[in-house]
Amino acid sequence: MGFKTTSKHGFHITFSNGYTVSVQFGPHNYCSNQQQFVTLADDTNEGNTAEVAVWSESGPLIAHPDFDGDTVGGYYTPEDVLKLLNWAASRKPIKL
Repeated sequence: MGFKTTSKHGFHITFSNGYTVSVQFGPHNYCSNQQQFVTLADDTNEGNTAEVAVWSESGPLIAHPDFDGDTVGGYYTPEDVLKLLNWAASRKPIKL
């Protein structure tokens, strides 16, 4: 359970129920700055939207209903991300 950064592209949050939400907003992610070029010297990254994914400790990526049958969601606003975080945090743990 906790927080993890992901190579200046975003972060992961893992809840006590075993669900992890990935929020990515760097180049090559499905987000507003998808085409942005980042140099190694650049230590900041920002954008208006993000790519998201969810998984539990018991398995692969989850095809969330809001992802239109896919395992990742693209172009999520901050409000959309908050909604997904609340959804993941409210899930019952999956038995291993």
